[in-house]
Amino acid sequence: MRKIFKKPIALFLVACFLFGGISSTIWYLVAPGSPIIEFSYERDAKEILDIFDTDWYWLVAQSKEEYSPDFMLKYKAPHSSRMYAGRMHIYVLRENDQLVGFITFYMKSNDAAYLNFVDVAKEFRGKGYAKKLVRFALQKMKGLGAKTVNLITRPTNTSARKLYTRLGFQQTFINDEFVGYHYIF
Repeated sequence: MRKIFKKPIALFLVACFLFGGISSTIWYLVAPGSPIIEFSYERDAKEILDIFDTDWYWLVAQSKEEYSPDFMLKYKAPHSSRMYAGRMHIYVLRENDQLVGFITFYMKSNDAAYLNFVDVAKEFRGKGYAKKLVRFALQKMKGLGAKTVNLITRPTNTSARKLYTRLGFQQTFINDEFVGYHYIF
C-alpha cells in the first residue's frame, strides 16, 4: 500500500519544482486554506460583487457610474468594452463553499501583465490568503510569458503595500491617490 502513494506524490513534487521552483512548491504544500480555482460566474459573481460594494474605494478608481464589476466578471474584461472580453483571468479561493477572496489579472502584452484586483473577505483577513492569491497569480502570469507585472493601490492601503513589498514588488510612483508597483521575474 505504501508504494502506491509514493509515486504520485513524488511526481507531484517534481512537477511543482520544475514549473514553480522549490520555494513555491513548499509554500503551496503548507499554505492556508483551500486550493485556488477558476472563477465561475454562476457560483462566484454574487459574493465578489458584494465585496466590491463593501470595498469599492479600495478596489476601483472610478465612480460606480463609470465602472461595472458585473461587466468585468460577466465578460472577463479588464476594460468596459466587449473588445477586451476574455482577456481577464479571474481566480477565487473558497473554503466550505464560502468565498474567501479573489484575484484578477490580464496580459497587457506578450511579456507584461497587470494585476487588477486582489481582495479577501473581511472575516478571512490576516490569515495569509492575500499572499496565497498573489503568489498564485504571479506563477500564472509567469506561465503565460510575463516578464513584468504592474499594479496600483491606494497609499493608505498599508497592508497591501507591505504584502507587495514582501513579495518583491518595487514601488514605482506615489501620489495623493495611488501608489504603483512593478515586479520583475
